[in-house]
Amino acid sequence: MTEDGPPLDDVPEEDLVEALMGQFHAQELREWMSANELKRERGANKRRSAELAVAQDPEGIARFLYGRGAIDVEWDRQCIYYDACGNTTATAREEVCDACLDVSRRNSSEGAVDIDDYDDRAEYMAELHARFGDD
Repeated sequence: MTEDGPPLDDVPEEDLVEALMGQFHAQELREWMSANELKRERGANKRRSAELAVAQDPEGIARFLYGRGAIDVEWDRQCIYYDACGNTTATAREEVCDACLDVSRRNSSEGAVDIDDYDDRAEYMAELHARFGDD
């Protein structure tokens, strides 16, 4: 996947099957598969249907499950202030790294740098790191 998304092709298929089963009752899963043009076997139970769905489109199902918060995928995502800090975030759901949060909190308590003095938030964050980054 791109820099904007986690590497969903690394999620084990069994994890996808389990997560997919957790999202639907058996009839709902059958209807969802039909709506998404995924083939299933007549009379297949819920597990077998989930296994067939994952076999047909593992990455698409991983995207679906990730979007619903049904699977958690760890990956290194650049902090939105990467140019100022050079860090990645701990999880896919975080946009700002811990170091940026720390310097922001320190600035809030000390009131040293006024964000209104900066047109670009990245420049503001670079200034915070210059002042508070390695104390």
